Amino acid sequence: MRIEVLTYELRAKTYEPIMSCHLIHSFVTSVKQNQQGGPTMTHLEEYLKREQVEYRRIIHSRAYTAQKTAAYAHISGKEIAKTVMIKIDGRLCMAVIPASGSLDTRALKEASGAKEVRLATEPEFKDNFPDCEVGAMPPFGNLYNMDVFVSTELTQDPFISFNACNHSELIQISYKNYQRLVNPVVLDITYHPIIHN
Repeated sequence: MRIEVLTYELRAKTYEPIMSCHLIHSFVTSVKQNQQGGPTMTHLEEYLKREQVEYRRIIHSRAYTAQKTAAYAHISGKEIAKTVMIKIDGRLCMAVIPASGSLDTRALKEASGAKEVRLATEPEFKDNFPDCEVGAMPPFGNLYNMDVFVSTELTQDPFISFNACNHSELIQISYKNYQRLVNPVVLDITYHPIIHN
């Protein structure tokens, strides 16, 4: 399995690579270290390794919004998936949409045939992701026993990028592999608000 690592840092409002792109044939050991000094993998990384999925790790300046993450990582907001935690008829689920868009809960309600769809509150979901920083959940509901609804817009790109369980790293894999692993329900659930100046 090969992992490609890119690192970016914000310097004086310009984006400069601080480490050249390189391929690593063994797992990245420069990530979090456990108490014995060895590499610690997140639940997601263990899963990708087990499934023999090649991926790119993109390390960037810390960002708490999907749009800033896109800017810091030099990726279009249309190509980064943000995970929105929702409650559908009382069940905790994931909606996965482009960073550049917003979730259309009305469209999701109609398409899913649910009686109620609403955004989940942080206290309702944070304990379900013990290996992730709050708000940095990857769109892999299958790892957390949750249904996943993905925007049709994300299916149109050959790759999908998403938070790697923290606010300073992304993982990018082929959309084909994402579809195979997660088997999400694909729906037209994204809208793009018009911003007036």
